[in-house]
Amino acid sequence: MLDGGREGAAMWEAKVTEVAIGQIRGLVSPSDAERTAAFELFVELASRTTTTPLTPDTGVIRESLDSLYGFFGITRGILREHGCDVAKSRNDGNLTLAAIALRVLNEVIRPCITRWHPELTSWEEQRAADGHGATSIEWERQWPHATECRADLNALRAQVRNYIDSLARIAGTPSLTDLIVPPPASGPLTPVVLSEPVAPPSGAQPRTQMVRWFHPVEGFHSMMAHRRGDPVRAGRSPAGDNTLHLIEPTPGDDGCVWLDYVSDLGDGIDPTLAVAWQLTRDSIELPDDPHHELPAPRGDLRRGQLLVMGGDQVYPYASREKYRQQTELPYLLAAQAQTSDSAVSPGTAAMVAIPGNHDWYGGISTFDEVFVHADEFAGHWNAAQTERWWVVRLPHGWWMWGLDTALDNTLEAAQADYFTEASAMLAPGDRVILCSPVPLWQLRQKREREYAALRQTLHRLVIARGATIPLFLAGDSHFFAHYRRVDGVATEDHITAGGGGAFLQPTHNLPEQVPYERGAPDFKLTTRWPRPVDSRSLATSLGGIRDRQFRWLFVIIGAVHALFGALITVRAGSLGDVTDPAESATDAARWVVGAWPGWPLLLLLVAAMVVATVPNSGESQLQQGAKKFGFIHGIAQVGMFVAVAAFGRWVGPQEWWWHFLLVPLIGGVLSTALFVAMVRWTNRHIRADDTLAFSSSHLTRYKHFLRMCIDPEGTLSVYAVGLDPVGAGWYEALTTAGAVIPPFDPAGAPKLHYVWGKRFPPATRT
Repeated sequence: MLDGGREGAAMWEAKVTEVAIGQIRGLVSPSDAERTAAFELFVELASRTTTTPLTPDTGVIRESLDSLYGFFGITRGILREHGCDVAKSRNDGNLTLAAIALRVLNEVIRPCITRWHPELTSWEEQRAADGHGATSIEWERQWPHATECRADLNALRAQVRNYIDSLARIAGTPSLTDLIVPPPASGPLTPVVLSEPVAPPSGAQPRTQMVRWFHPVEGFHSMMAHRRGDPVRAGRSPAGDNTLHLIEPTPGDDGCVWLDYVSDLGDGIDPTLAVAWQLTRDSIELPDDPHHELPAPRGDLRRGQLLVMGGDQVYPYASREKYRQQTELPYLLAAQAQTSDSAVSPGTAAMVAIPGNHDWYGGISTFDEVFVHADEFAGHWNAAQTERWWVVRLPHGWWMWGLDTALDNTLEAAQADYFTEASAMLAPGDRVILCSPVPLWQLRQKREREYAALRQTLHRLVIARGATIPLFLAGDSHFFAHYRRVDGVATEDHITAGGGGAFLQPTHNLPEQVPYERGAPDFKLTTRWPRPVDSRSLATSLGGIRDRQFRWLFVIIGAVHALFGALITVRAGSLGDVTDPAESATDAARWVVGAWPGWPLLLLLVAAMVVATVPNSGESQLQQGAKKFGFIHGIAQVGMFVAVAAFGRWVGPQEWWWHFLLVPLIGGVLSTALFVAMVRWTNRHIRADDTLAFSSSHLTRYKHFLRMCIDPEGTLSVYAVGLDPVGAGWYEALTTAGAVIPPFDPAGAPKLHYVWGKRFPPATRT
């Protein structure tokens, strides 16, 4: 895929964009002619039947093949029309639109057509020769190779979508790609009326608002908690005696073992409780995927016999009271409110957890108290683990391992010994579901050495014993994303599912492949939720600065404005010496140059904005783009400071309260608004400032969890269950008789979404 065009790569002087379609890889710097031609090709291809799936009951193979064949003529016509301008090589790229288009025809589309077109034609001629009475569609569905051909065409569809996305990005219209990617199947939730309200425990104080990350006091406490929880300072020893204790869920009456996975919870009460409600229901029902791209759900999906919490169980840092109010309370209320006779009744289900970075902040001893040393969790789950890391033995050669990689993404000696003992129990052909606090694709993108060291450890523990790790689960990032390993070394699915209740992070900036710069990729993105077109619209807007978390910023930045005004005043010696209005632009320029005592502060401001623009990875082009956008942001802030100071000099009363109180406060508001606007602009144009752009919005939308099942035959089914919107006022609704669950949400009626799913066949044991 490609990350650039006018919206992605325009931050670089060369406007270089990377393309990855099958084996077609390289850089392209589109000219105006290439952008125009790319848009024409996009319209032609996006409107064809090749973008929709083929099933035994829908779609016609002949129509799909003819549509693909027709694209050869269309491509030739468009390339001829635009001529050599779409084929000229430039120094800043090694691909042109013409090269991409022709290679896609010959290397991606042609092999499928040349294989199946003659075969289908021969079958159609047989119908005409025999005078068969079946219609052409009926005859096609009787074709012995129909299933295989449909599978090839459906596999080709993924490559065609990559090509369509690349064309849209070259044309500078990447958001159009989302219109051809089908949204997840969804179904409304049946409202439940509570006959009896839930009695909250004594001392319940739910966090009704999400964490205000831009509040200076909250930020100071989080910074101090980070220092207290640093493993280097606080130590990193086992919570117990490090004895291997196997956790073994028992199959239910349906012969299946059901598992639930949730991560990044314990923020505001509404999203955390909304997810907890779904996890504690007796069962949930997902709609069938109308596009037939996901496996059909196995009827009702039962509540998990084991609940796995994948990290960051509380925000912004750990304390016993925060765990009690923000993590345990929502799950306690949700479990108490369920009135059905659950197949997994309270007290018989187990739970395990691994710590994420926010569990470490404040000190890991609190996590140990809540999850390791306790006998139960929230009064309804047995706390099954005896360490911060754990091993679950599942039927049919399946295992689940939970790692604690702390803040440095490593396993200390004691934990390595623990899993060395666990690895001795693996048999050839066994398969491990690995739970880690941080996704491996993110480590590969940001911390290559830590990724390589962890990979070597996993190879020694699992792969070298003849077992495999087909499924990796992680949170840390607050969205759903599925990456698959494509380097040919192993077949792996990597799921990021940090949707348990924390603020939403964007998906439009996710890399289509990792690593993104030149070279063969290790991972490719297949699914994300929310869709990029939705993600782009959700970052903090200028209206968001009305949130009270920004009021302290107004004051703090206003103080910097006052300092800048004071430094200028040092030159003048008194306020009255430089108060005459500027009579010309030359006078104004002379005043700016003469304000040299404030220049060091302005230079620091530019440097701060460059540092504050944080790219998502260490790619050289992205780093350069981040510095460029940060510099632009810094210059804009400098202009704001100078403009505010000039306004104070030349407008209004020449009094101390005007110069050092009111005008700086106005400057604080304007600079904060500029900061929010620039962060949003940067986030929409390059893969940077994700957290800055979204954390202050404290969005409760697009929450999700995973429900998994190992059936009696050993097949593992994984379903990503989305919840959007979540409802507002959950605590009040659950503690009020006659309230409707889920409660009303201004964004619309809460629905369950079938985001992603996959079946892993039984292991081949040796």
